[in-house]
Amino acid sequence: MMIKKLFKIIVLALVSIGIFPAGSFASEVAARVEWQYRDNVFGAHPSAMEQLANGNILMVINGYTNPRVVEVSRQGQLLWSFLGIQANSAVRLANGNTLIADSGAPGKPFVPRVIEVALEGQVVWQYALPSRAQAPRYATALTNGSFLVATKDKVFEVNEKGQLGFSYTDNTLLNISSAKELANGNIIIVDQGLRGRGQIVEITKAGKVVQRIIGLTRPTDALRQQGGSTLVLDLGTFMVIE
Repeated sequence: MMIKKLFKIIVLALVSIGIFPAGSFASEVAARVEWQYRDNVFGAHPSAMEQLANGNILMVINGYTNPRVVEVSRQGQLLWSFLGIQANSAVRLANGNTLIADSGAPGKPFVPRVIEVALEGQVVWQYALPSRAQAPRYATALTNGSFLVATKDKVFEVNEKGQLGFSYTDNTLLNISSAKELANGNIIIVDQGLRGRGQIVEITKAGKVVQRIIGLTRPTDALRQQGGSTLVLDLGTFMVIE
């Protein structure tokens, strides 16, 4: 749901600067801000978010001052936080814990890792990666109980014991931003690419490419629609494409 709301915000911005004609998006132009959250920490900014089932917002806040992951209510109350981490993503798991892709900054030992954090704040388990060059860009749960991790040029499966499952890479994947499991069990990979050559790749867990959408400039997210089409947010062209 948050991806759809983000797409609406992007479309509104495109209308406001004249890239899309306002008449083509009359219902979107009539939209209004119903809720906002303002952080009072200078030098930090939200960089990723997820709307939880209870209506709260799980948010990654990065920057040189007090980087953290927080959960805030619609009333602006800070309900939960995990401090001192420059995260690339955070998702709430079915058990109530939070899965975080940790970039390895801001301090020693600079270990990039995927961690599961309980509401009480303790790290339940972690999977460390060899270097910050291979830091996790995104991590999420799979339906089989394991976890899907996306690094700069690879996606792979890992469980709580650190055991690896399937892994996929090819020489065209250069700047992955996320990878998610689809309802059909396949994996959709968002690759921002380099020099304006982004793509969306759908693969099976056996590593077979089912679909490759090319001609994108800087895709940052993708949402598979019920009819089978794919909604792509391409920040390189300031467009939302289906």
